[in-house]
Amino acid sequence: MPPVTYAALLECGWTRHAIREAIARGSLRRLSRGWYDAGGCSGDELAAAARGGRIGCLTALRDHGVWVPPTTHPHLITPRWQRAGVTGIHHPLPRGRLWEREAIRYDVVECLRQVLRHHDVETSLIVLESACHLRLVSEATVSELIAERPKPVAEQLARFDARSESGTETRVRLFLARLGYRVRPQVRILGVGRVDLLVGESLIVECDSHAHHTGEAHYRGDRSRDLHATALGYRVVRLTWEQVFLTWTDTQALLLQHLRTRRYRRPPLAS
Repeated sequence: MPPVTYAALLECGWTRHAIREAIARGSLRRLSRGWYDAGGCSGDELAAAARGGRIGCLTALRDHGVWVPPTTHPHLITPRWQRAGVTGIHHPLPRGRLWEREAIRYDVVECLRQVLRHHDVETSLIVLESACHLRLVSEATVSELIAERPKPVAEQLARFDARSESGTETRVRLFLARLGYRVRPQVRILGVGRVDLLVGESLIVECDSHAHHTGEAHYRGDRSRDLHATALGYRVVRLTWEQVFLTWTDTQALLLQHLRTRRYRRPPLAS
C-alpha cells in the first residue's frame, strides 16, 4: 500500500498509542513528518514521502494510466530544502497550491498543470491528448489548462487534438504539421477502417503505441489492412514505438524522404 499520513491513520480508527506501538514493533515505519509506511511502498513513493513531497508530473500521470514519453527518473514535487541525496527530477510547487494533500500522488489535472509548467510543448500535448482520449479529463478542462499558460505557449498548445490516441501518434502529427503538411488523425477509410494519420491525400502513417509487439492476431490484422489500403491507391508507413522515441532523428529523415516524392498529394484510386 502507498504511504499514509498520520491524519489518515487516525481517520481509519488508529489511536496515537496504537501508532506508537506499531512503530516500536516495526510494522509501521515513520518516513518523514506526517508520513508512514505500513509496507509495500514503491521506491518512488518512499523517495517522495521521505522528503515530505509528492509524486507528480509525468511519473504520477503514468501511474494514473496516461501515455507519457519515456523518462528515466521519477518526477517528484518536493520542498527545495529536501532535495539533496534523492535521485529524481524535482519540480517546485507554486506557493499555496495543494501542498496539504494527503495522497502521495497528485491528481491528473494538477499533474497536467505541472507538465505544462515544466516541460516542452510536445510533451505537454502528448499527455493532454492521452488524458483526454482516456476520458480522465474533458476538453473543457484541457482548454482551461492551456489558457493558464503565457500567450505564446498557449498559441502553440492550440495544436491540441482530442482525436489522437497515443503519444507516438501525437509526436508524428506535430512533426508533420509544423512542417506545413496537411495531416489528419483517426481518419476512417472505406474498406480499410480507421487509420492513425492521413497525410495529404494518400499517405497513411500508422504509429505503434507500445514498446513491444501486440501479438500475432494484431500483426495479421495490420497486414490485411495494409493490403487493402495499397489496393485502393494509398501508401502505408508503419512506425514502431522505438522509431518514434528511440531513433526519432533517423525516423524524421526517412519520413521526409517519403514526403519529398510528393506522392502523398495524389488522390487514392477510389477517388
